[in-house]
Amino acid sequence: MLSVLLVTEPRALMSTQEGRMWSANCIVSSTDWRQLVGYLLFDLAAKHALVDIVAFLPSELAYAIGDETTLPLALARRIRELPEKCCMRDGRKWKRIPCAVLAESRYASIPVSHGMEDLLMVQYSAHNDQLFEHLTLKQLERVVAAYQKRVLDNYQGVGILVDYEYGRLRVKWALQKRDQSAENEFYYAPGDRRRLSEYVTVHREVMGIAHDAELFEELINDPKTRERHLHRFLEQNPSFLMDAMQGIPISHRPRFVKPKGWTPDFVLPSVAATPDGDRTVRVTELKGVHAPMLSETLHRGFSHDVMSAINQVRDYDRILQECDAANRDRIVDTFGYVPERVRKAVVIGREPRTAADKEVLERRMAEQPDVRIVSYDEILQAQHRQIRRGPWGTYI
Repeated sequence: MLSVLLVTEPRALMSTQEGRMWSANCIVSSTDWRQLVGYLLFDLAAKHALVDIVAFLPSELAYAIGDETTLPLALARRIRELPEKCCMRDGRKWKRIPCAVLAESRYASIPVSHGMEDLLMVQYSAHNDQLFEHLTLKQLERVVAAYQKRVLDNYQGVGILVDYEYGRLRVKWALQKRDQSAENEFYYAPGDRRRLSEYVTVHREVMGIAHDAELFEELINDPKTRERHLHRFLEQNPSFLMDAMQGIPISHRPRFVKPKGWTPDFVLPSVAATPDGDRTVRVTELKGVHAPMLSETLHRGFSHDVMSAINQVRDYDRILQECDAANRDRIVDTFGYVPERVRKAVVIGREPRTAADKEVLERRMAEQPDVRIVSYDEILQAQHRQIRRGPWGTYI
């Protein structure tokens, strides 16, 4: 899915339909235009973000503030003037991120000038699902695809190997000790927070999504599959959790000082945790794919495996919320901020096969809505949806 940072008016609110269209097709964060440049320049959270494109929503943003200058143009110019070391968690420079003005027909004549020819005009439909998906989204995807190709083409010179196989692009460090001074037009090595000791998928065509989905289905159907196998697969294919959970999957971080050695399986911060936006972190605990979701007792409920995992994510929630002085540095080092809210999820087991089991599971889920229970079938279904609509986004 495409990862988008939306720039809006101060206190702007989307309609329910508009918000649903964005969330169904993209992983979205937002900020108002007054906060944008300060966030990119000074906020630690910007160094942990993972964004494919910055898009300016049509509204009062489009009014003229100078002779031949519009507010989106002025902001895009400020982005292009950012320092070289101002970058995201994968080392990509913010100053090279694609920028687009989402324009309804009445704003189609916004001037693009003064050396900002790469500020793109994209026709926007906020009230029609089909037009949004087949017009607006496709235009954004083409822009991002061209940008991603340039990023990947420039990787070889900074010590990153790029492999293309079965319709997917994967990357890893070329050497065990990477060059911390490496830099090019798009990439700044000192800002890269990734662990690429093995190949990790960063982009996929439709064939690549189908290939990965088939591998994952084989994995969850194999009776020999254990939790460690699933964890490794999700580390190497971060799109699976990113698409299903709408966040950036980070494995085994933060590693808490107190209690010593405790660490969640995955945490998923927002793709761009802006000060006026969403600083929610999703804590996700993995359990075995063959673990039962329901007990077989008289009064049926969650199995012991599910309850144990629920207790784990609630413990991690408490630690993150308390933000003890001993843990604070590691929390901030992981996210760039102290989370304002923690969502909790457990990934375990398979979908119930009988209507009776489904009814029991849905009832028990409704009784404890603070922890989302996700089956591995649900993770797989999110990939099948991507096959139907197309493959876009950066995953690490």
